[in-house]
Amino acid sequence: MHIFIATDGSLDIDKTATMVARLYEPGDDVSIVTAIQFPREFLSGIAKATGVSEVAKFAHEAGAGVLGIAGGAKAAEKMSSRLATPPQDQHPLNTYFSDTARQRTDGLRTRLGELGVDAVAAWVSTENQTARTILSMASKNGADLLIIGAHGRGRFEGPLGSTVTKIVRRAKMQVLIVR
Repeated sequence: MHIFIATDGSLDIDKTATMVARLYEPGDDVSIVTAIQFPREFLSGIAKATGVSEVAKFAHEAGAGVLGIAGGAKAAEKMSSRLATPPQDQHPLNTYFSDTARQRTDGLRTRLGELGVDAVAAWVSTENQTARTILSMASKNGADLLIIGAHGRGRFEGPLGSTVTKIVRRAKMQVLIVR
């Protein structure tokens, strides 16, 4: 069985790891994946790193087209003078994505390891299509079970959240929701 865990870093680590350990059998594959929204999350991260208190102000400073890929690149370029100089061999986007993914997955991966479950972690960028991206990755990787957290933070998503609602409706594999 392939257990595919999608997280944005808010999954309860102990609860999720305990559930996975109960389901896990030797020989099973366990993947932890985080979908990072680009450019929105990237811009928020850069705004925070550069001391810009409001993302709207950051977007204004970045110029027109900030909600598109080109706008994200333009924003990163325009704001780069506020950032510390990165090591020569690392592009700021690579550093941002790998650091964000590590923050979101390392705790769960470590806890699973403590429970005897070997898991691999990965990340994928997405642009406002998180549910579709997660389902695509789960399908391409032959997932039998998709585990995802639900937190419904917005005004219109309901108790599960828009991403989880879309995943539950469209998934071809079993879905386990951690609340």
